[in-house]
Amino acid sequence: MPAPQKITSSQREALKYYLERLSGIKINHTYNCLELSDFLRKNHKINVSDSTLKRIFGLVKSTESASVYTLNLLVSVLGFSSWKSFSDEIKSIDIQTLNMLLIRGMAGQKELFINSKIDLKQLDLDQWTAAYQLHLLIDSSIRLKEEELLNQLLEFPLDDIDVSVEDKLYFALQPIAIHAERHNTFVIKWVKKHISDARILQKYVLQGNVFDTKLLDFYGEWLLSTPDSFPDDMPVFKAVLLCQRAYLNKDPEQAKLYLKNAISWQIQYPDKTHPIIRGRIAAWNHILFGEMDLLVEYYKQETDLIAKIELLEFAARLIWQHTDGTQQLPFINELDLNQLPVFTNFYQKGRSDVMQLVKAINQFNADKIVDAKKLLTGINPVNFHFSDRIWLEEKYLQILNA
Repeated sequence: MPAPQKITSSQREALKYYLERLSGIKINHTYNCLELSDFLRKNHKINVSDSTLKRIFGLVKSTESASVYTLNLLVSVLGFSSWKSFSDEIKSIDIQTLNMLLIRGMAGQKELFINSKIDLKQLDLDQWTAAYQLHLLIDSSIRLKEEELLNQLLEFPLDDIDVSVEDKLYFALQPIAIHAERHNTFVIKWVKKHISDARILQKYVLQGNVFDTKLLDFYGEWLLSTPDSFPDDMPVFKAVLLCQRAYLNKDPEQAKLYLKNAISWQIQYPDKTHPIIRGRIAAWNHILFGEMDLLVEYYKQETDLIAKIELLEFAARLIWQHTDGTQQLPFINELDLNQLPVFTNFYQKGRSDVMQLVKAINQFNADKIVDAKKLLTGINPVNFHFSDRIWLEEKYLQILNA
């Protein structure tokens, strides 16, 4: 006799979902299994006892297994030739079915959304279609306050992820940041609850969308709940942002201590410090100590034009935000953006447009209004990064309307 077949949770839930649709019987209690047994006998001429159904659907304590013969019988009424063909079918997500689920979720039909039991690991994130689907599934889960699907994200394998998949993950997880910025307490609490252990939240949510304006709010709480162990640059990332948080909290001495830690880490691991982080360090060194030496040093060390742009953009924005905002900064005017290649992706276009705006602000601060306005030509504010967009849009409109 063949050994009993172990039934996974996704298999059980899929079988339950399709049998409920076929029979019109909700399988929530033990007595529903008697009803289903009668239905199958009367309408499909198969005999599966209610006690067997109770075990299969986890309504009584069991080993969560059944004979292959019984499972073959059950799926035969659903049009499958065998339990194996049924199992193979539910391993892949049908795009049309998933798209219908997304529509139902966005329409607020929570029960159907939950009962569909999508396994997120089946999504092929090599494809942008899957990234958009994951984006919308996450958005619907947050709107419906449904943790079960969100919790699947915590188990995503992050080892050996291709760069192209990383881009898709940053995009797919953006609804978490968007809803948090809109003060969605459900998702704010969910992230805080899991971020200390969830590497996907640490890298793709915390580092993926930095909300400077929320450092004394939910973003600061997330930051404090995150360990230093992942990714490799988390220690310097945390140190420079906690420096800013202390400054906003009117504690300049604590801010200086955090800045010292960030500078020390950058000296020890210069190759692991992103130009954006170096720009932040240089900015806070100027804001707290009135010095430009680190900005000069870091800029001269960069040989790549994109790296120079990222360094200057973040340094300039922070300096202008946390001083009187009228200072002219070095190196900005000398950057020739005509040397940049034709960019095709959103991130690159955003960096190019923001740098053009930074050049315009620098000219505006020198009372060269006409030159500043000329530099706005070709800038598309849609390309501004989500978490920085408010300040950038304000400066864009200030120059445009001057």
